[in-house]
Amino acid sequence: MARGQIEKRGQRRRKVKPVILIVTEGSQTEPKYFEHYRSRQTNIDIRVVGSRTSAGETDYLSLIRKAVEYQSKNQISISDGDAVWVVADGDVNYNNPDPIAAKDSLLSRARKIADTKGIQIALSNPCFEFWYLLHFQYTTRFFKDYPQSRLH
Repeated sequence: MARGQIEKRGQRRRKVKPVILIVTEGSQTEPKYFEHYRSRQTNIDIRVVGSRTSAGETDYLSLIRKAVEYQSKNQISISDGDAVWVVADGDVNYNNPDPIAAKDSLLSRARKIADTKGIQIALSNPCFEFWYLLHFQYTTRFFKDYPQSRLH
């Protein structure tokens, strides 16, 4: 049954909620933040999938692949009113040679794939944790990057 259609069960009728899938780079802060928006009172079904594992960091391409895989397995359809978002950090690893060009190239490749699949990309700069902290503390300080040990 397509989303938005009325489903019959005996005398009851209900509208099937559109799905918003959010695939995040982190496995703790981002999922906890977005899970807050899930409730029975909303007209959408929000599903959050965290991605970072103990094996290491994620990158834009692996996040897009994970979103495509989840989208396919769970019959999430953009044409039926569903949405898929990938939320990732925009920080740069300055230990890599030519780090900004490498990050830009990776993001360009990920955006091409995302565009073909109808996936949206949201970047937090330098990181989601900093954006989250701005809910509580105003600052105009410049952050080139962030020390992970201070935020986790």
